[in-house]
Amino acid sequence: MRTIKKPSEPTELTAHTIPAANADRTPHRRWYFLVAAALIVVGLVCWLGFSMRASHSSDRRFLQPFLDSKKPIICISHPNAYNLSPHGPRGKGDAQEALRLRDHLLHLGRSSRIGLAQDITVEDLSSSPMIIVGGPRFNHWTATLTQDLRFAFDIVDNKPRIYDRFIPSRFWTDPEITTPQTGQGYVVITRLLPTEHRKAVLCVAGLRAVDTRAGTQVVSDTRALNDLLKNAPDDWAGKNLQWVLYVANRNQAQPQVELRAATYW
Repeated sequence: MRTIKKPSEPTELTAHTIPAANADRTPHRRWYFLVAAALIVVGLVCWLGFSMRASHSSDRRFLQPFLDSKKPIICISHPNAYNLSPHGPRGKGDAQEALRLRDHLLHLGRSSRIGLAQDITVEDLSSSPMIIVGGPRFNHWTATLTQDLRFAFDIVDNKPRIYDRFIPSRFWTDPEITTPQTGQGYVVITRLLPTEHRKAVLCVAGLRAVDTRAGTQVVSDTRALNDLLKNAPDDWAGKNLQWVLYVANRNQAQPQVELRAATYW
């Protein structure tokens, strides 16, 4: 006689019957999510910190009046021309400086346009910020907009100089007037905030074209601006300013500059 086996009773599934691999998967998955979330937070903090530092960099604050409004005009006296000499072609003009400024503004997120001084009108000045390149002998807008400011240009004994209108006995001339292509020189950087009648103005004007070139390098160099602003008033960004800079090695790729005089108002 065969014995009929009773069907086995269903096994009750409990937490003790779950395979170990499945039991460990959920905590690991949570750990992965926590690590990923932490990395995302760290990345966001780093990005925000970098963005805040970039937005408060010296060059951005210095040029902020030219970044907030209509496309600025870079005003040059004349484009580059080249003369043949025994030492090769020699460039004249300030198109190179204009292109440097244009590229720097573009790096800061603002496009610009380049115009010749003879083509710029008073209406342009009232509608667009303007960056003026060149001393008053080359760019008449420099004379028009800076002749009544503290640091101005004049000519004495056929030699150009920068003088202090508040202290007439204080002036700066080219130390090597007989060898203008080497050595040292001076440049005035003027930044004027917008008024009711005109937009913001930045003027980079050297005693000679090579000094102006060094000045355009300064206003597009964060490190150089940081050095010049070390002793500036805390609220300098909201003020007009003028700097008289001494330029050494002015024909080099990285000329050295020293602040000789400054005024803020």
